[in-house]
Amino acid sequence: MDAGTLHVVVDDRHVGLLLKTGSAFRFVAADPAYRLLDGSRFVRLEQVQHAAHAMKHALAENRLPTRRTGPRHAG
Repeated sequence: MDAGTLHVVVDDRHVGLLLKTGSAFRFVAADPAYRLLDGSRFVRLEQVQHAAHAMKHALAENRLPTRRTGPRHAG
């Protein structure tokens, strides 16, 4: 793993990676439950922490689907 890659861990669970892309970080989901964040770009590490913990709480409250149910359309 190079210096531009960081692990994202929530409660001792590896949920993804951050890839340094220019002045931002791109999230790559390692845990399927966090795939809604996959591809998201963050300027500050605090933003990633907030998003990952918000996802954890949403999943715990069963507010998010655990898998996609249909095709995703742009628009």
